[in-house]
Amino acid sequence: MARIALTGAVSNNDLAQYTTAAVIAPAKALILAWVANTGPSSEPTVSGGNVTFKSVATIAVPGGTNRRLSCLRAMSDTGFTGPLSITFGATQMACAWAVHAYTDVDTTGINGEGAIAAPTTKTNAADTMHSVALSGPPAPQSVVAGALMTRYSRNITPGAGLDEINVLSMAGDYGTLDTVDRGDGQPSASWSWTSNSESASILFEIKARPVVQPPEPVPSTTTDRDLATRFEPIMVMDPAELFVPSDAKRYVEHCALWRAQAPYDDKNSWGGTVGDPFGRNPEIAKGMIAAILGEPGDKTVDLPAGAPSGGPRERFLELAGWINRTNVAEPAVTAASGNFYADRAAVGTLYAPSDGGDQTLPNSRFWYHAEVFRTDKLRALLPLVPAPDLVKVLDNLDNPILLNYYFFFPMHDEPLAPPCNDMYSREFGGFGGEWQCLSILLQGGDNLVPTFIGVTGRPVAQLPPRTVARINDDDPAGRFFMRVSPYDEAESIAAPGRTMTVLFASKDTHSLYLRGGTIQTTYPVDEGPISCGYSEGPLRPMPPSHSGEDHWAVDAGKFVAKVGFGAFFLGPWGAIIGYAAALVEMSEDWGFDVHGDYSKDPPPPDSTAATRMNALIIRPALNLVGFGPNQVPWAVKVTSDGDRRYDFMVDRQKQLWWPSYDGESGFRGRWGPRVEKDPYERRAGMRFPAFWAMFFRALAAGRDAKIF
Repeated sequence: MARIALTGAVSNNDLAQYTTAAVIAPAKALILAWVANTGPSSEPTVSGGNVTFKSVATIAVPGGTNRRLSCLRAMSDTGFTGPLSITFGATQMACAWAVHAYTDVDTTGINGEGAIAAPTTKTNAADTMHSVALSGPPAPQSVVAGALMTRYSRNITPGAGLDEINVLSMAGDYGTLDTVDRGDGQPSASWSWTSNSESASILFEIKARPVVQPPEPVPSTTTDRDLATRFEPIMVMDPAELFVPSDAKRYVEHCALWRAQAPYDDKNSWGGTVGDPFGRNPEIAKGMIAAILGEPGDKTVDLPAGAPSGGPRERFLELAGWINRTNVAEPAVTAASGNFYADRAAVGTLYAPSDGGDQTLPNSRFWYHAEVFRTDKLRALLPLVPAPDLVKVLDNLDNPILLNYYFFFPMHDEPLAPPCNDMYSREFGGFGGEWQCLSILLQGGDNLVPTFIGVTGRPVAQLPPRTVARINDDDPAGRFFMRVSPYDEAESIAAPGRTMTVLFASKDTHSLYLRGGTIQTTYPVDEGPISCGYSEGPLRPMPPSHSGEDHWAVDAGKFVAKVGFGAFFLGPWGAIIGYAAALVEMSEDWGFDVHGDYSKDPPPPDSTAATRMNALIIRPALNLVGFGPNQVPWAVKVTSDGDRRYDFMVDRQKQLWWPSYDGESGFRGRWGPRVEKDPYERRAGMRFPAFWAMFFRALAAGRDAKIF
């Protein structure tokens, strides 16, 4: 562990907010902000650097109410540069601060939480010395850090074994801040000075990055099924999460299969030919899909779904119908129905029935699907990717095996951030049928070890330094990326015959991360929400993607007619009124409502469980130490239910719900329903991506850029 003193200074100005010099904070370092203030004794907050500072401890110095010592912590996956702001609830007479960074610390928890242990505070009446001790000895490799504030300004001498970092005295006899640390295993700190003064201290342990046991080498002859079991991950989820990874086959068997054609976000194009009478019906009714040839059902799910890009027609799965823009259920497609959003509540009821009803879907939870790509399969598949040349990447790897874990979530929930809170913003990014993926690349000769890891999720505003991301090209909305890093960037836990990667799934959106916390996301250029989701795309609202020349001609006619009509009767003001009326009418026709000025809405952040101690933990079949009590084992197994067979290993020849690698067979449709007025296909169910291609494209980009 190394300490970096970032900044330290004193201000004797009467202020409610103080600003530090610019700091350069390294990635994944614990940032400590020590603050001593004199004035109305309010606790400080610290902000800046695009990180969140949380309190470690704060304590008032005895002898009055206007001296306080505080310590706050933060951590950034990417590091940051810039000044920090120290803010109080009232004007202070003086303030001293010292900001330090510690590298190679425990990075678990949120905002540096996992790096701090046993914070202790102590106060002394007027004296010329002060000592404080932790309740027990620190762990090996840990550092003990602390600070003292004296009520009056004093020339302080730290005790033996302490390294003094900053000593900062406030003019006017307003007190002194002295920061120290030690790495010799001793649990205490002491200070001395001349002339009595009251004092207060804070002391705690900074935990080092855990020594990770190297993964046990895996014989290259290990079977695919044994590989999947050996590397089963640990998934940390918010305890209030409604949708957890579930078996895709049971989902398919409960769905209806619909046929659609362009324009896809018009219900008139579903379940028949444009112009056919309503109501419309699916091609295969619910409960009648045979996901494997020979199993019960009217038809199989591998019906033509058009070209990989969507083609002239497609199929989509529908489990529980739709809702309209007043949140009323629309289970059917009729002339009067408003099929604007997938019915998330109805899907949730099927997976957690309150009346103890059909338990097939509830029992399908806590499931993954695993697929193994050995070297020969990769050599056959990678040439299917037109660019870049992924075979060159393969040639530079040592006996590679790609192990993919696929996680299916029945619903994806992605409302916009406050203050947006109406139906448009509540349902802006929600859709049915979501896939996420964990990829682990194994390399070696006779023995294999994990060398790279990939996880999928929403696009993030800033990538960690050793990470490269590549988009899912088959998703026009740009909803998902694969982020690839060296495997040592992940937290893994070794057990006999196992190497378990710890994954953090964000609440409701289910993006996968290697570290927990709050992650700022972004939208692809020109594809974000506008005016609380009333529009989307560029700042100038665009019509749905299916609008053609005839549609534009009609809109142009409306526009000219309204402007001309207003000008004829009311002059220039009438032209302006007609212009506004034309925009409103066309926006309604496009599926947008125009409300005030157009402004891009900020993307809502992803957020994982606050701590692993109060999280839902989905784990392999062994109890985990260091995680909370809410632990559930993966339910994957090979089983039969009547004439239907269930397996967690992917077999694209028999299991017809997987698309073929070349995109010419299997189910190439969408895993959730199409919806109306969806110009960027953001609320339509997603297709199953070629995760293997996304992983190798990111790996190639990282190699080309010499990131890894």
